[in-house]
Amino acid sequence: MKRIRLASYDSQKHDTGNKFQLVLSVMDLPEEVFVIILLKLSVRSIISCKCVCKTWLNLISSPQFFKLHMAQARTSLLFRDGDYYVAEPEDGRDLDFKYCWCETKCNRNYCCASCNIRMSSKLKCPMHKTRVMLSNQDDQYSNVSFDKYTRLINSCNGLVCLAESSDDGHGAIYNPTTGEFIILPQTLNNHENVTLFRVSGLGYNTKNNDYKVIRIVQRNDGSVEAEVHKVGTNSWKSVGSVPHSAVRLVFPTYLGGALHWAHDKYMKMATRSIISLDLDNDKFESHPMPPINGKETSVGVFGGCLCICGLHWKENLNYIDVWVMKKNGDWESWTKMFSIKVHDRFPVRGFGYYLPIYSSNGALLLYRITHRVLLYYDQGWTDVKHVHSRDFYGFQVICHTPTLISLRDIVTRENM
Repeated sequence: MKRIRLASYDSQKHDTGNKFQLVLSVMDLPEEVFVIILLKLSVRSIISCKCVCKTWLNLISSPQFFKLHMAQARTSLLFRDGDYYVAEPEDGRDLDFKYCWCETKCNRNYCCASCNIRMSSKLKCPMHKTRVMLSNQDDQYSNVSFDKYTRLINSCNGLVCLAESSDDGHGAIYNPTTGEFIILPQTLNNHENVTLFRVSGLGYNTKNNDYKVIRIVQRNDGSVEAEVHKVGTNSWKSVGSVPHSAVRLVFPTYLGGALHWAHDKYMKMATRSIISLDLDNDKFESHPMPPINGKETSVGVFGGCLCICGLHWKENLNYIDVWVMKKNGDWESWTKMFSIKVHDRFPVRGFGYYLPIYSSNGALLLYRITHRVLLYYDQGWTDVKHVHSRDFYGFQVICHTPTLISLRDIVTRENM
């Protein structure tokens, strides 16, 4: 390794003709100082540092460094607009991006130019024809390709869960930073007469340091069960029967070692609830919702806490109510944060899911599923602003934090 030398001279010694040179290298820095330097680099630069020497590789690959990095990592947005992009806040400014999807064709009164959102730092993710990294290369589904109709399910610790729109069980776990991805296995046990496989979310098991995918399986007779897959292995484990309405568990949110879904009254339930899957024990739990108005509800994260949004109709206007769980895990600590008035450009009375996908300093980005648009709201505003995409049918967006996790390392560890 070529050393970077830092020289220091004692001026008094130099004047008397006795010159001393203090020679240091990066390798001589205390580890805690070197870690601080690394944490200031971008994810891609840190990954490049793993190739310098074995010492750096071991340090950057350690669980301790990963935890430090995730604790200070900046949240990004992963977009799909015909292709895949990652957008990150620049210069420490929140919700301030410079790339605009609607820059070529849009009524400028409604595009990003009319508010403080600028989309930038565009990173094309190599989703098409990328080499599939799979622990079992003989799997009959190892050559599955993902096209523009692939759904973004969610992101957990920088790993992205993808699924085909056909709900046939095809899916993948992807790291946009490294370009690695793993096709989810299709190993089936006693799965005759199956009519639906719905990939429903990716989460992290803090107890055993592994990642899990949940999918819902429905058979011809109407029975429904849930299965869990540990990323890096080649099998699924049944975690038991679930209510038929579980096939509607969509738009997952990972927080605090569990996956959460809104379970609203359209799912033939007497009362609405929030369904959680504890990834330590693979157990489902049902929790009461706050007294939120609206028919379609969705969960997300606001200020590091679980939140829930609901749309309702009042005085000929749509309103989005946002409730936040002030103390995570305390289901009695729900607090109503605000009610957002929506002068809807797509006036459908009290209809549509609004997903809270990003928040910072009281500002909130919402993704409207039914019309594939982003809405931007800041506390104190009387209305929201709309942000549009060029590709209506392909547009999706989720919250995402770039990660150092290597899927190759996960596969290797799980198959040792």
